[in-house]
Amino acid sequence: IIFVPLPPALVEAGGPVLVERNLDGDNASSRRPAEHGAARGGKPLPAVVNISYGGYSGPHDGSSDLPTGIDAALKGFADRAVVVSAGNGFEADCHAQSRNPMKPRSRQTMNWNLAPEDATSNQLEIWYDENAELEISITPPGATHPLNPAVKLGESKIVKRLRDGQVIGWVYHFPTSAGKRPNVIRIQLNATQAEDNSKVAAAGRPQQQMQPPVMPPLTAPAPSGTWAIELRNVGTVNTMFHAWIARDDMRRRSRERRQQSRFDEKHADPRSTLADLATGELTICVGAHNAATGETCSYSACGPTRDERKKPDVTAPAEETAAGGGILCASSRRAQPSRFNGTSAAAPHVTGLVALLMQFNRDNGGNPMSAEQIRKKIVDGANAGKVLPPPPLRNLCANRHQEVDPHRPPGKRQADCFADVTGAGKINVPKSV
Repeated sequence: IIFVPLPPALVEAGGPVLVERNLDGDNASSRRPAEHGAARGGKPLPAVVNISYGGYSGPHDGSSDLPTGIDAALKGFADRAVVVSAGNGFEADCHAQSRNPMKPRSRQTMNWNLAPEDATSNQLEIWYDENAELEISITPPGATHPLNPAVKLGESKIVKRLRDGQVIGWVYHFPTSAGKRPNVIRIQLNATQAEDNSKVAAAGRPQQQMQPPVMPPLTAPAPSGTWAIELRNVGTVNTMFHAWIARDDMRRRSRERRQQSRFDEKHADPRSTLADLATGELTICVGAHNAATGETCSYSACGPTRDERKKPDVTAPAEETAAGGGILCASSRRAQPSRFNGTSAAAPHVTGLVALLMQFNRDNGGNPMSAEQIRKKIVDGANAGKVLPPPPLRNLCANRHQEVDPHRPPGKRQADCFADVTGAGKINVPKSV
């Protein structure tokens, strides 16, 4: 068991530093079993890595630094696997996408809500096809006209307050080198905390691996309220876009959880809400269910990936009481048990199952398995478990609280995209092994 702790300061900052830390941990976890096995005069030991972390930003097609780095590490070894939590974004209202393909000269608008007294900067990313061309304009709360002329592909502009010219953000709109080379628009707006004209600190570093040109420091607070984001297709082909708001609720206290900016309810879409790092080709992506009720947890993130691959792969227990109480567990730094929920609690169940699978295979003289073979055994076990008679409950059901929630109208409930939330369904240990 190798612990790779993520310091709270890095979790809060996100972005390139956190990517680097995760890759360092993954590489160390790949080297250590080989070194340990060699020291004993034998073959490298099997190893599985658990990453219980998720964010909202990124291309969500497995092409950013962390998913590609993990895939590259797994391709070089047998008997290695990486398990990643799917994320808790289903009800976060941090994803939106084009309602229909945008035709040339068409427009679509999204509303982005910034909370008052938010002490951190806010970032929005919009990803769309490489052969298309959009332009973007943003209108602040209460205004009738955009702050700036539209930002075209290949441009970056600062955002200033109209009344005094103070810098409150920037817009960055460029092609990328990731995957199929999509285009990305990033909007960074400053904290809203000091809306009394006082100076504020510069915004934190962007949440994605690619860095924009150096911009002037953000010198004034951004106004809270509803920002209108208008996209116009100025190219010659139809295109779809996906927009994700960067996660901004990493810390645990309730005040910090309220700092998360969100899309307006009518524009938010619960589909494709997986964490970006869970979208790799070879990672095992894990959603969450309640072991007592058989319901999928209301927060468990939904696929597919932006390039239309099916994720998550399976679900595992993250709650074990009918009231939604989390899994009883102990942390790496204290023995006192506590309850912990979320897909971060579900992923370790699958990590343990992978370890059992590897041990059984090794003890019985099986051939070394590739990461894809391991992932397939987990998925096949879940599918085989569905036909077994109860008890326990074999099949998942949609979250019943969500079904009657007036804030979750039809089209935004698990029942409307159930296969994209559950994957192959509940893990089944005997069938997989």
